[in-house]
Amino acid sequence: MCSVFVLLLTLLWRERNQPVELPIPTGTFAVGRAIYDWIDHTTVDTLAPVPGTKRELLVWIWYPSDPGQSGTPDDYVPAQMRAAIGPAQGLMSYVTRDVSKVRRIVFANPDLPAQPKSYPVVIIRAGASAGVVG
Repeated sequence: MCSVFVLLLTLLWRERNQPVELPIPTGTFAVGRAIYDWIDHTTVDTLAPVPGTKRELLVWIWYPSDPGQSGTPDDYVPAQMRAAIGPAQGLMSYVTRDVSKVRRIVFANPDLPAQPKSYPVVIIRAGASAGVVG
């Protein structure tokens, strides 16, 4: 039984450290991403762990960009967020993906395509950084 547990942990650890190649987006546009940290300096966040903290909202915006642009590929999860969260500890380090190994498919802050078009808007509240205090 112990050897099965060791084998399972070894396989999970190996998978955790393997690079992940995200599928290339289909369509006529590349994908850009902008990240904003909006702070409402007039409102105190009563649920923040530190009293007096102002209301804050981290926003990631993915949008169509010109596929011909050269841009800087952006990390799947930005380095400053990975540092704030810190590495997984104990058994969690075996069962969580190392997001620094996820190959990126988005560009940081590229321009919108030249032709004017309208695009759909999708709003997602994921809450992945709910425990992160910046």
